[in-house]
Amino acid sequence: MCFLNLSKEVKHPGLYSFGEVNQIAFRTSNRSNVNSSELPKVFDSIRLKESMTNYADLSKIRNIRNNSDSNGGSIISISLNLFSLLQDGNQNVNIKLMDGDLITLPSLEN
Repeated sequence: MCFLNLSKEVKHPGLYSFGEVNQIAFRTSNRSNVNSSELPKVFDSIRLKESMTNYADLSKIRNIRNNSDSNGGSIISISLNLFSLLQDGNQNVNIKLMDGDLITLPSLEN
């Protein structure tokens, strides 16, 4: 079982899980499942349950990942601009998510 956490400008912040059958499940009383044949990608995570709010800044999404001990054990923070995915189809920003990833969607700045 692998876990993913969504926070900030999302309608349903919290812990999501995906397991052996590659099924993503929202872990609250509001159950919703999305079938997937592989690990979810960033866009999959925010699309689940239509989770982003109207105030989410898609140009400044952040993926925070704990690097494995064999790779130095540090924390990796990646800034992603999903507008390039939506406007140009740039799949390079739609990275695969791993167990323990934290996805944050910041607020639009005034």
